[in-house]
Amino acid sequence: MTSRQTLGAGQIIKFNKVWTNVNNDYHPSTGVYTTPKPGLYHFSCTVMTPHDKILRVFLWKNDKKTGGVYPGSSGYNIGTLNMVLEPNKGDNVYIKQLGSEKSIWSEPAGNFCMFSGYQIR
Repeated sequence: MTSRQTLGAGQIIKFNKVWTNVNNDYHPSTGVYTTPKPGLYHFSCTVMTPHDKILRVFLWKNDKKTGGVYPGSSGYNIGTLNMVLEPNKGDNVYIKQLGSEKSIWSEPAGNFCMFSGYQIR
């Protein structure tokens, strides 16, 4: 993500800077990664809060909430989550804001907020 954002309630976070996107399975316009085939996948997300703010985000597979991260409220804070999932072909995986905390921090040169997913086997 290249800039600070104020998120809407329950908004899927759109990570707009893409380094690698084999087969275009990640859609930066929606923030959704669509699994190209069934298997075992690793997903990771790092988010940063603005100074003295909090944020709560969760990794979702289709409409099911899985793991989450809730960085603290003193200074700037970073939270990271890692999850191994076994989705089917065509399942959607994404990071969504949940709760009343709506500020997320990033900047073009820092790349503090990231999302990645890849097939293990």
